[in-house]
Amino acid sequence: MQVYRELNFDSASFGSTVTEDTLSSIDLSNPLGNYCNMQSANDNRSFVVENAVNGGWAKVLFNTTNPPEIAGASLENGSEFVEGTDMYLLVYSDADGIKYFYLKVVPNFPLEIVPKESEYVDLSGALDLSVPGACSITNYGTLEEATWDYELDYTRDWSLTFSGSESGLGVPRNTEGLNNIQLIRVSDDAIVIDGDFRTLGQTRQFLNMGGQSIPSSDNTFEMAQKLEIRNVGGSIFMYNNDVLLGDSGVDLTENVRLKLSMDDYNVYDLKLVYL
Repeated sequence: MQVYRELNFDSASFGSTVTEDTLSSIDLSNPLGNYCNMQSANDNRSFVVENAVNGGWAKVLFNTTNPPEIAGASLENGSEFVEGTDMYLLVYSDADGIKYFYLKVVPNFPLEIVPKESEYVDLSGALDLSVPGACSITNYGTLEEATWDYELDYTRDWSLTFSGSESGLGVPRNTEGLNNIQLIRVSDDAIVIDGDFRTLGQTRQFLNMGGQSIPSSDNTFEMAQKLEIRNVGGSIFMYNNDVLLGDSGVDLTENVRLKLSMDDYNVYDLKLVYL
């Protein structure tokens, strides 16, 4: 579970810690945040973490010639490092260890989040999730599943985009329910949005997403379309190559997660953007 994506890193609040100069050691003992070097950028390029608790995090203003690193921690998606520029180092601790990423002081939103293999749960079969933002089947004719263990916040506007292609391991079929992109409720895993890829002859379609069908005449394995599920004010809309198809008729009332169920299709270019 990626804690940092649910936290408010914008400004110090009541109960948070303020550290004038964290030097080369970052304290992660406060789940309300530790704001470090906010008045003068830190120039260290190597850090260690101390007093880490689950949910503890810190925000460090830094300016270096090389990307700073944290001993024993994992680097995650964020802003691209820019040499000699004031940036933030965001560090947090969860059940999986210490994670960190860089963020521009004035970030270029929307922030893009790409699912990674380590973030999937409830695996069934042998989906290949080794490429960030993609999944590939390994056994044609066997339903393979995975759920991205990240909560899509229904109170915020976001865009979930992806594309699909036949796997090449077998003949793609025009059968409902074999290749599904689903949004499921966090509370009980109930399906609130369900769409599936199908192939009939040379026509590829993504069907049943609120009744919106997306035909394709693309004769190659790669679908040219960028498919998009967009949440605006809790209402779900469907887009194809940035063209609005219509309102799905689904209104979200709680957070959801993404579930992939694939049989003869692969998914690629999968990413979430908060708008």
